[in-house]
Amino acid sequence: MSEDPTTPDDSAGFWDEWFEEIGWDAAAGEEKEEATDLDEEEEDAAEPVYDSLEEWVRFYFLELFRKVEGGENKWCQVWWKHGEAIVRLDALWRSWESLRLDEQTGMSTWLRDHADHHVPLLMGQNGPFRQCAGERHRESPPLESVWAPDGWWDGDGEDE
Repeated sequence: MSEDPTTPDDSAGFWDEWFEEIGWDAAAGEEKEEATDLDEEEEDAAEPVYDSLEEWVRFYFLELFRKVEGGENKWCQVWWKHGEAIVRLDALWRSWESLRLDEQTGMSTWLRDHADHHVPLLMGQNGPFRQCAGERHRESPPLESVWAPDGWWDGDGEDE
């Protein structure tokens, strides 16, 4: 009767011979090397494409969102003088840098959850550029506030 070549003793012998041929260290080194290559690729992919918000706005955002200025769309060439614009554009840039790494649905998610929300608010009639037109920049005055009376935040003055 012939022996079954798939018995555990035979398969263990095959692997022992294979590791002896290539060497245990070489086998372990190949696995480590492959993992290191993947880690380096992931690190490279995680590096930002743009070094600054201004680079991203100039070379990506303005190229992508070519809205005609006028009508409902407002833009200011000195966008960096508008605090709300900086915050919204920075949020768009950082989320774009993160979601671009998702090759499957990253850009769709970025468009739906981030750009589709912020761009109309940024460039809308009531957005931060509402008083700017063409090359004319005009600051909106800040909202005003009155300080709460002493004790208000401690719960003492809520009924007043």
